Amino acid sequence: MHEWPILVFTAMLTASVGLVGYTVLAGLWLGGELHERERYKVLRLPMLVASGLGVAGLAASFAHLGYPLNAPNTLRHLASSWLSREILLVSGFIGAVCLTTLLALKTGRAQSLMLAGAFLVGVLGVLAMGEIYRSTSVVTWMHVNTHVMFLGGLVLMGSVLGLLLIAPAAAGQVGPATMRKLFAATAALVLASLAAQLLVLPSYVMAIGANPLNEVVSYPLHPLETFQANGGLRAARWALGVAGAALMALAAWRMSQSSERSRWSLATVAGLLLISGEVVGRYVFYAIHG
Repeated sequence: MHEWPILVFTAMLTASVGLVGYTVLAGLWLGGELHERERYKVLRLPMLVASGLGVAGLAASFAHLGYPLNAPNTLRHLASSWLSREILLVSGFIGAVCLTTLLALKTGRAQSLMLAGAFLVGVLGVLAMGEIYRSTSVVTWMHVNTHVMFLGGLVLMGSVLGLLLIAPAAAGQVGPATMRKLFAATAALVLASLAAQLLVLPSYVMAIGANPLNEVVSYPLHPLETFQANGGLRAARWALGVAGAALMALAAWRMSQSSERSRWSLATVAGLLLISGEVVGRYVFYAIHG
């Protein structure tokens, strides 16, 4: 598989956007019980992690370019190129998140409105990213499943990372009812992400088999053959996702019935399974070489 840099870029970028969105929501959920300074302390770490993920993903994308210094030239075709739009939007998102985080560190305030604006730019960047792949002649990419995969990964990875980064800091400052809501909301977001991806899966598989471009894609790309050969990995991806979602739902359900250590163990294992499943799914998506 020759697409590791772009796999790392898309995974980190979608995780960063999702984490920013979850941080905005968590700020609203926790705002009723925390003063501004306390809320900033709870949200500071996820803001830093989201900034780091965005910058690291951008650095990985440069490894995908034949000559990274030519990257600014890709912005010359905004009117006609989804790649140009993606670069502009993704760069804008990363810049906005980093600027918001720096301002939050300086002022001691979470800067929620700026963070929400950065999230909206990031979502547009992820949509542009998906449209790049849908516009190709690679049959395993030319389907709405591409958008659902990217947006589903955004919601799932952002929710998992957000819970694991925010809940420990908030645990001693908010009541048990709020913590239950945080766990329950995370489990609901994870289940919604997986459900959306599963709902589109049958039509995606049917569309691949019926696509007239199956015989047109040229060497060295063999997406259909590679897709079929990776059936075991696709099954593993869903097994990891379903197992992780079940454990996350169990952690939410046992909020008032188990020890704090037990809850965090369940949530951590669930998070590892869910993120591993997303990485495997992203690998299958980019495996188009015979």
